[in-house]
Amino acid sequence: MTSQKSQNKITLLGLMREDLKHRRWMLVLSAFVQLIFGPVATLMTFIDLEAQSYYYYGDDFLRNKERAVQYAVERMTRSYLPIMMAFIAVVGALIVGIGGYRHLFNRRMTDMVNSVPVTRGKQFDCIYYNNWLIWFVPQLVSTILTTFIMLIRAASYGWAPAILRSAFFVLIGSALAFACMLHLTILAVALSGTIFNALLNVAFIGFDCIVAFYILRGLCSVCFTTYAGLPVSIPDICWLSAPLSGGYLGAIISTGLSGNKYNDAIQSFGTESSFWLVLIATIIVAIVNLILAYSLYTKRKSEESENGVSNKPYRMCIRFFNSVLAGLFAAMLIEEIFYIDEKALIVWQFIFAAVFCVLVFGLIDMVHTRSAREFFKNWKQMIVIVGVTVAILVTFIFDLTGFDKRIVSENNIETALIDSYIYAMGSDGSGYVKDPENDGVLYEEYMLSGYDERASYIEIPAEAAYELMTAERLFWRYGERYLYNPLNGRSEILPDSALDHTTEYFDIIIDKKSGSEFRRSYQIFDRDVMADVVSLPGFMEAAYPFRAGELGYPITIWISNNGMSHEIQIPEDKMHDLFDATIEDFRANYSLDYLEMKNSVEAYCLECQYYVKSPRAGDDAYWTYTLNLYVTDLDVRTIAVLEELGLQDYKYDPDSLNEWDYYEYGYYDGY
Repeated sequence: MTSQKSQNKITLLGLMREDLKHRRWMLVLSAFVQLIFGPVATLMTFIDLEAQSYYYYGDDFLRNKERAVQYAVERMTRSYLPIMMAFIAVVGALIVGIGGYRHLFNRRMTDMVNSVPVTRGKQFDCIYYNNWLIWFVPQLVSTILTTFIMLIRAASYGWAPAILRSAFFVLIGSALAFACMLHLTILAVALSGTIFNALLNVAFIGFDCIVAFYILRGLCSVCFTTYAGLPVSIPDICWLSAPLSGGYLGAIISTGLSGNKYNDAIQSFGTESSFWLVLIATIIVAIVNLILAYSLYTKRKSEESENGVSNKPYRMCIRFFNSVLAGLFAAMLIEEIFYIDEKALIVWQFIFAAVFCVLVFGLIDMVHTRSAREFFKNWKQMIVIVGVTVAILVTFIFDLTGFDKRIVSENNIETALIDSYIYAMGSDGSGYVKDPENDGVLYEEYMLSGYDERASYIEIPAEAAYELMTAERLFWRYGERYLYNPLNGRSEILPDSALDHTTEYFDIIIDKKSGSEFRRSYQIFDRDVMADVVSLPGFMEAAYPFRAGELGYPITIWISNNGMSHEIQIPEDKMHDLFDATIEDFRANYSLDYLEMKNSVEAYCLECQYYVKSPRAGDDAYWTYTLNLYVTDLDVRTIAVLEELGLQDYKYDPDSLNEWDYYEYGYYDGY
């Protein structure tokens, strides 16, 4: 046993210098990658864009050079550098984490390292600090050179503050990504006796929760007829996965916080407070991973090297969790790829779930113990895990939790939102909002709202939401269509002859007074309820902004003949009269019957073209978007204007059209 005096003779700096001698190749590799994807890529980007600008603008190159420089700076600071540096940090952390502690994979090397008269804690610290130096020093040099190149090219155009701010946040974001992945990798290595097992543990610890989330969402979608989404999304749980949370948040910090405080990156979490909550949780998980790794390293025995995974509690948890996930995934996949009788399909789901559960359980045991004989060693645990997997499947397939039958009492509804468009008249234009400063120009509504899942939803009163939840609705089971009454819980088979009117899907989100969220999707059968929803104040303008005139006048209107595009352009002096007539007709006739009208004795198709621009694009970044407006025989004002223009010959011939031709749709006309 080494004395405290002999341990003190070897300093931490001396250990770090000795360790770096054996890891110079990592430092060289890190420097090479950082320089290639940092300053070299930046220089090539500016040269390429300036060359393109000169090629396109010729003599006007100097006048348009500023635009090319602006595009290059925005491209580097808002997308390329944040994403690339975060990616390099994650991959680099995996390499240095495994390479730094590689002696744990060889018993002789472990004995040799442990024979050095220093504590295990000092050994761990030495390698840990060198991991940061191997990545951070090249990253710092690369960032300085990259910033210097961008300043030379763009400082004279006023971009110096943005470039310097971006460089600072790229360093911070990359450091977060590196730390999250490094701590996870060290933990995986401390649990492993081979490199393969270390990589496998990185995948298990890093991605199991994300995989479980997707499987849960898939099972809900397959098994529940009223499923409309979970109250949580990937940004809400990404901090559970170090590779995803580190890289994702690192890129967001690199690009998001370098600009407007309330930017789209932070809005992807819903609110700024949610962003900071996820960030703090991610940092806490990274710290916990480091503490666990340090504890396991200092207590690790030499015999654990070359033995796969010796930690029995960890092995049990990993094989249990992944076996259940494999069984559930197999059951969900079978439902997607096989088109057989639904009752027979359920039997096959149970069979495949059991088989894949046993297969993954045995394979994990084989890999962790490095012995093929271990496949059925824990056969009793196999039986238990298969039983758990089947029980979970039964719960989902037969809805033992009552997911589809659950409703919220009217008194417990704080706010309610719905997202629905009667299909016959379509939802044309619902994804856009009018630019108040420019006629004929639209903004992308979903771009403006970032990743807000509620952007397209319409707020309705609590009594209307309760009416929707308790209305008679349709669902399919075992190949039969059923009519379900939520109030008495009864369901009955509904033959095709009983379906004499249109049914509609309504997605509803309810914020309960208790603080939780309730999401469902209903195929409503009750016509009176649908009529009540359609007649709600503001529903028309929100659901059909194009038809109701909320998007303003189009830049051009064409009338097509039996689906033939761009036959006749409406004269400019008559265009507003025609569009005003369509708005008056829509508002005058607006009703459930009118929205469901598919076949008409007289019908025209008006192709209304708008300019669309991204709210964050340049002033000249427009493209043309066409919204098709079908005119029925009830639209008497519109027909009168068309007849005044002598366009009677452009009526639709109902005999030559399919039912689908009467749907409204939109398409991109060009960029």
